[in-house]
Amino acid sequence: MSKSIPTASTNEMARCGWCGSDPIYIAYAFMQAVGVVNDHLVSCPRHAACASMRPDLNRPI
Repeated sequence: MSKSIPTASTNEMARCGWCGSDPIYIAYAFMQAVGVVNDHLVSCPRHAACASMRPDLNRPI
């Protein structure tokens, strides 16, 4: 993801009145949406469901 995309999104959100957005949050939300990040607790019922949707993801050790 280009650094300018989250920055542009943040600037547009600020222009529309949203406050507290940051390019890091935009990039992290994108990674959550596409399945790169699964930050559900292991005890959460959604953890296994989300993890099974992306079985071929090579996680770094």
